[in-house]
Amino acid sequence: MIARQLFRLSLAWVPFILFMIFRCDFGDPYSLKKLGLMIVAQFMTLIFVCVAYVNDPDRFDMHFYPWTIVIASLLFVYLLANPSKFEYVGVVERLSLETINPIWLARSFATGALCLLLLGKGPKWLIYAGCGLFIPGIILTGSRGPLLSLLLTVALFWIWRGLKSRSALITGIVLICVILPVAVIVLDQYQPTLDRYFQRGSKKTMFVQSGRFDGVTIALREFSSAPLLGRGLGKYGEVEGIRIKSFTNKQVVQAVYPHNVPAEVLAELGLCGFALFLIALRPGKWMYNLSNRYVFLFILSLLFSLSSGDITGNSGLFIFGLISRLASESYGQ
Repeated sequence: MIARQLFRLSLAWVPFILFMIFRCDFGDPYSLKKLGLMIVAQFMTLIFVCVAYVNDPDRFDMHFYPWTIVIASLLFVYLLANPSKFEYVGVVERLSLETINPIWLARSFATGALCLLLLGKGPKWLIYAGCGLFIPGIILTGSRGPLLSLLLTVALFWIWRGLKSRSALITGIVLICVILPVAVIVLDQYQPTLDRYFQRGSKKTMFVQSGRFDGVTIALREFSSAPLLGRGLGKYGEVEGIRIKSFTNKQVVQAVYPHNVPAEVLAELGLCGFALFLIALRPGKWMYNLSNRYVFLFILSLLFSLSSGDITGNSGLFIFGLISRLASESYGQ
């Protein structure tokens, strides 16, 4: 069973890896580093996860959710006890730990909150309270993408639960009727604070202010200049002069990316690479089966990948995609 799953995983990933090797500039430190991270941090991690899950799915399920919640909780406590200030363009102060980018910390809190909700053990009020405690942690980091991704995923979870259970649907409607009027009043009073959080002192919209719009626009322009094979692995921004400005010190390997994985893959690897990227994800019916709890974690990771980080920093997209597929095959979900 393990050998068969490893063969399937390799069959899906090896063509993608070979294409990245073909499009890698071995004289460019960043391009070479990106290739190494895709092989070691992504593919090798998937091999270990595949072996761990297939070896004993029940044991994996039993430990995964509790330990993820514990780790996220410890990070949250440590953040409150020993925060490090992370200044964003001198306008907004964001809290983090040590030298960790706040957005990765916020992702941990979002994942922990979703795992607590999916685990569903204990009194409901305690579960909801626990999930709610992670929200301030995300807000303290000043990260908007993880917060919005979590809210969208939780909303999908509740819609699915409501469609399955009449009591859950009634409870959801009641909560909406109670929370919505309160939210309108509260949001109106805290409008300046919310604007400061989402727009970070700018008069521009969140999507424009964050640079995400410009990043995706540049990626699509670069894709249009080389639609079949792309500009090359790690070459995003080269045409626009972004990478030239970032590599003032040749000894520093600095990441440059549009904070949107699909746009990044299209720009750097073209349609051929994007097709192989989709094959590596191994899409199928499992993606639409919401009775499989891991699918919600895949959806959360997918939303992360659309709002921040590059392909090497979005391991959850591949890990939870793999686990979701394996869980679907193991339990016939």
